[in-house]
Amino acid sequence: MRFGAVLLVQALFCVVSWVAAQEQNEVQYSDAIVPEGTAIEKLTLANFAKFIKENELVLGEFTVPWCLHSKILLPELVKAAERLDADKGIKVFQVDCSVDGPLCDQIGIAHYPSLKTFKNHKMMKDNEYTGRRTANDIYDFMVNHVASPVKRVQDVAQLHEMYLAPDKMENPAVVYYGAEPQFDEIFGKAANELLNSFSFVSCAQCASENEDLRDKVVLYMPPVDERELELNNHTVRPETSVFELADLASVDLEELRSWLMYSRLPYFDNANIENYRLYMESKLPLAYFFYVSPQEYMDYKEFFGELGRKYRGNMNFLGLNALVFHSHVRFLNMKEQFPLFAIHDLPVNQKYGLPQLTDDEYKSLTDLIQLDRGEITQLVDDFLAGTAVPLVKSQPIPETQENANVTRVVGMNHDEMVHDATMDVVVRYFADWDAQSRKLEPAFNEVAAMFAMDPEANVKVRFVDVDAAENDILSFPVTSFPTIAVYPAGSQGPPLVHQGVVAKNSLMLFIRDAGAHHIDGFELMKKYNLTEDIDTDSAVDDVVANKDAEVREENAHDEL
Repeated sequence: MRFGAVLLVQALFCVVSWVAAQEQNEVQYSDAIVPEGTAIEKLTLANFAKFIKENELVLGEFTVPWCLHSKILLPELVKAAERLDADKGIKVFQVDCSVDGPLCDQIGIAHYPSLKTFKNHKMMKDNEYTGRRTANDIYDFMVNHVASPVKRVQDVAQLHEMYLAPDKMENPAVVYYGAEPQFDEIFGKAANELLNSFSFVSCAQCASENEDLRDKVVLYMPPVDERELELNNHTVRPETSVFELADLASVDLEELRSWLMYSRLPYFDNANIENYRLYMESKLPLAYFFYVSPQEYMDYKEFFGELGRKYRGNMNFLGLNALVFHSHVRFLNMKEQFPLFAIHDLPVNQKYGLPQLTDDEYKSLTDLIQLDRGEITQLVDDFLAGTAVPLVKSQPIPETQENANVTRVVGMNHDEMVHDATMDVVVRYFADWDAQSRKLEPAFNEVAAMFAMDPEANVKVRFVDVDAAENDILSFPVTSFPTIAVYPAGSQGPPLVHQGVVAKNSLMLFIRDAGAHHIDGFELMKKYNLTEDIDTDSAVDDVVANKDAEVREENAHDEL
């Protein structure tokens, strides 16, 4: 009901904005797709990669014709594109996702319109434009990318006046009090990646006024409004809004990024769509407390806040309302028995939880389940020590195979089926709900059928399907769909993984190059006079190398 109300408010907002635009006599468009003759380039899968590689900095809009939000945005985007092109030579493009769905899937488009930035021929990690949708704001946002993302100040007074004053802090401020060239480069790279989320400032001279800060990075969080503190009593915040990172000589880019991502988070908070995204971006293991009532949340708040304080930098803690987010439990391989506690190891997509009741035991309960704080602490300690046992999900081993050319494998028999002494094993890890998995399936089956018809290829290459959404693969945790992997004949180690967009031709090239037998699918096509046109659209690979597929999976298939 609440989600429906949100949609209604958004629809009303769109209508009001559209009427206002008409009253201001702005240019009106028939739909959200830009017409010819503007400064916005229209891209497709065929020319996308070439365009990105020819331009150092671009802004792209991904949309569909019927999106009212996009239609309202279009006049402002056209004006911004004209100014950016004329003043700075910065290009703006648009992709129609109703036509080029596979491209939008690979970029990770989850809503319309999506405004994405691409710099140095790559999609930036922190790439989404989320500011006000006016020509001036879009223009300023892109121009800021041209200049160095690190702002340099001369003294403490200037630093506080420009970046640390409460009324100036829209984002957390990251200040480097040093001038060591090697770390200065790392700091600049972090700023390029995260400039939408943090303000990066360098003040080498400031340390002379406070020697305690010399050669440190300090994160300053924006102050929390007093009214927010009064209304929001469910968040356990650190006692300070200032965090220091010292010993910079041993800090690399990933460590700096990770520190910033978790330092901006509370010790414990109640989940919503916005803060859940921040927790996912930190890429630390995430511990969930599913509660049934507000009072239950408050009863455990200080306990989980203390765990969050103790394990800062190793694990994050988040509360979820079981009445709202109950179906998220299935992603954690647990039953809907509330309250419950579980841990999701995000980097490897493995899940851990406290023991649960049988279905009959749960039905016979007369009182609510009581979580044992000691058992929760023990599970956290065991997990961090590497001794906790993950919850493994597996479908039953199939008694019959529906496709003679592609073997369906599950979690229980995965390792024995993919490691073969004499055969290269090609695996498609998929999810039934994933559109890109469904699109790839016919091409995968066609290549498998072609290999099966050749006597030599049939005994040297095996094709396998694994529904990785329903089966946990501990030896090879799958975090994006579809994933294509080859286990070369005789290998007992991890597989070789196809990178980028999978098309029929790139699949055959990958099998040839990654397999121990190097069976060439193109030679089989010639041998059997298979003249079918082959897809060649795999040039997007390098451009989308920075996408975070696990976040995309969570966003697309969960209330969060």
